[in-house]
Amino acid sequence: MKKLLCVLALLILGTTAFISMPKTDAAAAKVYSAATYSAPCCTPCRSIRVTATEKIKVQPDVAYIHLSVETKDTNLETAKSNNAERTAGLITILKENNILEDDIKTTGFYVFPEYFLREKNAGYRVINQLCVKTKELGNIGKIIDQSTETGANIINGVKFTLEDYNSVYNTALTNAVVCAKEKAAQISKEINAEDIKIISVCELSSNYCYTLDMNHIHCDKYITTPIICGDIEIIASVELIFEIAA
Repeated sequence: MKKLLCVLALLILGTTAFISMPKTDAAAAKVYSAATYSAPCCTPCRSIRVTATEKIKVQPDVAYIHLSVETKDTNLETAKSNNAERTAGLITILKENNILEDDIKTTGFYVFPEYFLREKNAGYRVINQLCVKTKELGNIGKIIDQSTETGANIINGVKFTLEDYNSVYNTALTNAVVCAKEKAAQISKEINAEDIKIISVCELSSNYCYTLDMNHIHCDKYITTPIICGDIEIIASVELIFEIAA
């Protein structure tokens, strides 16, 4: 029994001695190194951050007209057939207004069952959505009027934009970068920071176009529709970060 207690005491003392042993110089150096050399921050402490926005106002040269044909009937096949007939008539009218077949796109086709008091099936609703591209901006009112007279009974909107959008946008983007650099130069001058360099560039822009909102306007009879398009703005924004030399 005494021998067993002695063996246990030696084991406990040995374990305690092992746990309380100080770290070797190499281990201490490793811990110190890990604590000292952390990952560098993305933005240096001495930096200048500037943003700039450039806007170019232009006349749109293309428009997208969103039209829908909606039909209802208690019989599904009848609702689909009526919709197909009216849509075909609509496409014919669009072509007569100098719109190419490639500029007429189907953007959605839906069939919905309709219910009375959420229980009894009251029939079916069929919707065919079209997007029409035209460069004859002065003819948009006429196109809408004839479309609604022929078959379209929902106008989802008219969007005005630029055919060569990227060219104008790139000009605005270049001007925004130049403006941001001028801002940074002025700031560095005021704080007596002679040496700065660009370390980050971020494009903040989003595409912009003018939309005439006519969402879900039902047109049940011929009405002269005046459509007047104004200028649109092409907007480019950037953010530049400059590092200030030590």
